[in-house]
Amino acid sequence: MQKHSGHLTSSRLSTVHLDDTAATISKVIENAPDWLRQDLTSKDAGLRTRAEETLAAMIVAGLQK
Repeated sequence: MQKHSGHLTSSRLSTVHLDDTAATISKVIENAPDWLRQDLTSKDAGLRTRAEETLAAMIVAGLQK
């Protein structure tokens, strides 16, 4: 898609979309609770897995808003 009369190109639309996606993911991570952060670094594989799955679900929920 090319720029015509003020319309955004497809590459610009992709960049805007990626910027929004990155901002949403960053916001979710910034607001992650302390227990999640601690469990992500745990030596216990079960706790890490639970934290990873929880974070993934939080990111998906944030992107669906």
